[in-house]
Amino acid sequence: MENNLGRDSVPALVRRIALPSMLAQFVSVLYSIVDRMYIGNIPETGDLALAGAGVCGPVVTLIGSVAFLVGTGGAPLLSMKLGEGEIDERVREAARLTGVGEELFERSPLELSGGQKRRVAIAGVMAMRPRVLILDEPMAGLDPAGCAGIMQNITDYRRETGSTVLLVTHDMDDAAKIADRLIVFHEGAVAMDGAPDEVFSRQRELVGMGLDVPQSAAIADALRARGVALPASIYTLDQLRAALLALAKGVAGC
Repeated sequence: MENNLGRDSVPALVRRIALPSMLAQFVSVLYSIVDRMYIGNIPETGDLALAGAGVCGPVVTLIGSVAFLVGTGGAPLLSMKLGEGEIDERVREAARLTGVGEELFERSPLELSGGQKRRVAIAGVMAMRPRVLILDEPMAGLDPAGCAGIMQNITDYRRETGSTVLLVTHDMDDAAKIADRLIVFHEGAVAMDGAPDEVFSRQRELVGMGLDVPQSAAIADALRARGVALPASIYTLDQLRAALLALAKGVAGC
């Protein structure tokens, strides 16, 4: 069966794909009705006629199966036709969000670097526009520039689509940069669940579970131990920089 997704209209695809399956199912139901209500009750010849119908039954079933196969096989084509207008738009949008240049579209995966492969894989998922995007250690094994790039891609995707992003990571600096809610698992159970400032304020508990704390939080804690008056909720570099600058201005003004 020929299907030209570039020119066929949806009604034409429905006629060629869905109607054969519907017709086969109708014939099958009609056969069952005739079988039970009429053929078996014919005087004297009913048994013989029913036997003949029994021979026809498998043929009808075969026809129905073939038609159903055509319908099932055509369903993805129909879905592609319905979404044809959005495919190119979605691919380009996802490529933009992940920093994948159009020059990579036609390249073999074997020609891509590790970071490019990671970006293309993430872009492929983003193009589907999931309500919930789950990423398991997406920055693992990448250099600092690659990590920063993918982190920015995830942030942009969240901001522009409003989707929920679940990021599985052991890197607390990554979590501090992007998360607005942290769930810490320990020994198969939820040990902490809250905003980043709440979770990172429990540094000793995190370390006791074998987790690190963000470097900025560790530096701020060390400065407090030396008598520097810093706020308790510091866990990113921007927060640490702002607190130190504010402190320096206060000292200069005295």
